[in-house]
Amino acid sequence: MAVPKTQLVRTTENVAKPAMEIKYTRKAGGGMQKSRRSSKRKECRKKWEAEKTDQARKDYWLANKEAKKEVAIAKNRASEALYYLLESDSVRGTKKLYQVARQRQKDKEDSQTPFIRDSSNNLLSHPQYIKGR
Repeated sequence: MAVPKTQLVRTTENVAKPAMEIKYTRKAGGGMQKSRRSSKRKECRKKWEAEKTDQARKDYWLANKEAKKEVAIAKNRASEALYYLLESDSVRGTKKLYQVARQRQKDKEDSQTPFIRDSSNNLLSHPQYIKGR
């Protein structure tokens, strides 16, 4: 016989905290993005800032190192999934390939913004105004 949901009680005792806490933030384009933060690292930093002891500093250093490892592993998994998708002969793989190429081209163009002064010594930065000078 199943227990009705009204009789179930949730307790927070003896529940282990996850190593990474997931936080949702809004992206510039309007969507949601997951950001993960190491709660252990955060706690160790607060402890170190409060106590200023060598042991607290060492604990924070180790937690920071562990968090960096977790981030590196997550990035590696993401890149492996991307490369697997790009190498596949599917329509999704081809579409993703062109999407990555467009984004890289856009990033390249954004980083090369020229600044030129016109005849009246005004600074021009937009490509349209530079071409029309």
